[in-house]
Parts: sequence; C-alpha cells; structure tokens
Amino acid sequence: MSLTKRHMGRRVAGVGVAVALMVLGLQAPAYAATIASFTPTSGPTDCIVVVTGTGFTDFPKINQTVSFVGPGGAPIVPVPAAGFTRASSTELWVQVPGLAAGTSYNIRFDDPSTVDPGVTSTGTFLSTTGAGACAPTITSFAPTCGGTDTVVTITGTRPPTCFRTASST
Repeated sequence: MSLTKRHMGRRVAGVGVAVALMVLGLQAPAYAATIASFTPTSGPTDCIVVVTGTGFTDFPKINQTVSFVGPGGAPIVPVPAAGFTRASSTELWVQVPGLAAGTSYNIRFDDPSTVDPGVTSTGTFLSTTGAGACAPTITSFAPTCGGTDTVVTITGTRPPTCFRTASST
C-alpha cells in the first residue's frame, strides 16, 4: 500500500472535520491578528516601538496583551496595559519594558483571535543601554529667526513624548 493511499483516510477525516466546524460556525476567524514589521529594531527601556500588522482593534484592549519573548521562548516580559497604545487596526505603539541589555527579543501580540501562544514577530528587537535607533532626530526647523512670541516648528523623526501622550483605546 502506498503512502498516499494510507493517509487518504486522514485527509477525508480532516476535510470532514473542517466542513463540520464551518457549518457550526466554529472555524478559525478570518480576522486573526498579524505582525508584519516593527521599527526601530533596537533601543533601551522606554523606547517606543511602532508595530505594524492587522487586527489590533478587533477586540477590546482589556482582552489583549503585548510581550517581549526572549531567546528560546523565555523569558517572557509582559508590557503593562498602559505601555501599549492601539493607534489603529494596523499599528501599535509599544513602550519597551525592562529587558536584559544585549539580548534579542521577539514581540508577541495575544487576543482572542490568536491561538496560544499568540502572534509573534519574525524579526527581533535588540535591547540596548544607549538610545540607538530610538533616538529622535531633528531634520529642520522654521523660522530660523524671530521675536520672543515667534512659534517655531520643529520637524524630525521619533518624537520621544508624542506616543506616550496619545490616548489608548
């Protein structure tokens, strides 16, 4: 008997179970969360990491968790609920918790749509002691001169406080 014929019964049973789950409405949700990427990929504690993906607002925030997972799946360092903000259904702002410097971590997102242990990033975040890629930069400011009541507009990247003051939903 060939290997294909031996496993035919398992295939038929698998299809039958899948059809039964669909009929009963128990199939896996099509809206399961995903993590596509994040930036920056290194930084110290309190650095704000912007995570992009899908499904971040499909459930109430109280039912969601974000954590950093160390090499080999341990340690798992949870991010407090106040440490992440759902900017949109495709973007999370995550404040890096206290991590071991020099260690690379994956970022994990859990909610009722994810199967334990949740959705984990393929890329890693390197915990550092210096600002690294998390440091803000100023690219321009205008005007270059003015009086005491002149409003100056500063343009740059990664403003360190604007993410922390955003309201969490």
